[in-house]
Amino acid sequence: MSRKKKKMTGSTVVKGVILIFALYLIVSYIISLGSNTKEYIAQSGQIEESVSTHGLIFRNQTLVKSPYTGYIEYSVSDNQKVRVGERIAYVYENEINPELNNELKEINEQIEKLEARKSETEMYINDPSKIEQYISGEIGNIYRASYHKDFSEIREISTGIESQVSAKKILLGDMKTDDTELNNLKAKKKELEANTSNKKYGIYAPISGSFMSKLDGMEEKLTVKAMEELTPKSLNKLDKEKIENKSENKAEKDKNFCKIVDTYKWYYAATIPAKEAEVFSTGESVKLRFSNISGTAVDGKVHKISEEEGGKVVIVISSDKYVESVYSMSEADADIIRRTYSGIRIPSKAIRIKDGVKGVYVVRNSTVKFVEVDVLYADGGWTIVRENKGIKIYDNVIVSGRNLFDGKVL
Repeated sequence: MSRKKKKMTGSTVVKGVILIFALYLIVSYIISLGSNTKEYIAQSGQIEESVSTHGLIFRNQTLVKSPYTGYIEYSVSDNQKVRVGERIAYVYENEINPELNNELKEINEQIEKLEARKSETEMYINDPSKIEQYISGEIGNIYRASYHKDFSEIREISTGIESQVSAKKILLGDMKTDDTELNNLKAKKKELEANTSNKKYGIYAPISGSFMSKLDGMEEKLTVKAMEELTPKSLNKLDKEKIENKSENKAEKDKNFCKIVDTYKWYYAATIPAKEAEVFSTGESVKLRFSNISGTAVDGKVHKISEEEGGKVVIVISSDKYVESVYSMSEADADIIRRTYSGIRIPSKAIRIKDGVKGVYVVRNSTVKFVEVDVLYADGGWTIVRENKGIKIYDNVIVSGRNLFDGKVL
């Protein structure tokens, strides 16, 4: 009996060892399955806290009526800045002869340049040093205009500098004024004008601003006064109105044919969900990036946020920055950018909480390590964390994996 019992005990031990070994293999296999990880290389990046919108542009603009009926010839280009009293167009009684008109236009431009050069030369004849002072000052203005991307002003300043350089050359004896050329041009102009019975009348800018030949029918609706009274419903109604950009080549007496836009300040108004508006406050500095105008972000401020209506509000952004195309458009798509966060950009799924600490698992030297992160901003599937706070650029961040712990060898 004793021998049989001993034999059975030995067999049981062997079976137990086999069972333990089998369990070990199963557990090892399960753990090995859990070791399959998905990793992401941490890199520098940015995320914008922004709202994508479609809105309307409000500004002060003056419609210009024609005092005559006839055919229009514009003297300035769209988006060009004009001064009060500057000629912006001619209205001809009869249809314009393009060839004759172009010839007269070229002659007038040459006469203007020669007369300006002559006038400036006479002005500085007793004090040539003033030319140097003028040129130095205008170079500074070019830098300022370049910063604001005001290309029409850059052209205007450049023309003035060229004229001063010419005046200086005359004073130094390198060039001579040619009164004969000026007189010949005036005689040619008189002859051409005598050969046509097409009378013309000049039209001049009533205010300073940016000239626009196109009218879209919204000029008297998208005013600054109207902007102050906006509600989500009223803005939505305005947004549904048909906008047509029309440039007239024929003028009718007492009818609008062009406009001049105030370039000092403009406003962008859009309807957004009230929940998204909660982070914004009146007077806060933001940026606007127009997708159908320019990729450049423009500085602005939150001018006002309307009362909630049907879960939505109107947010109005004001700006005094010069953006050429803004003055010729009444509607636009724009991102209102509240803030831009820079740091290390990682997938949001990678972030875990261990012992109350927010962090990520990274792989360094084939070993898993939990490192703390300082979250700056999260948007959808991505998160920006502060650099040099546990995580490092080019760390292999574990996005997904099971049975992760410090010191685990992969």
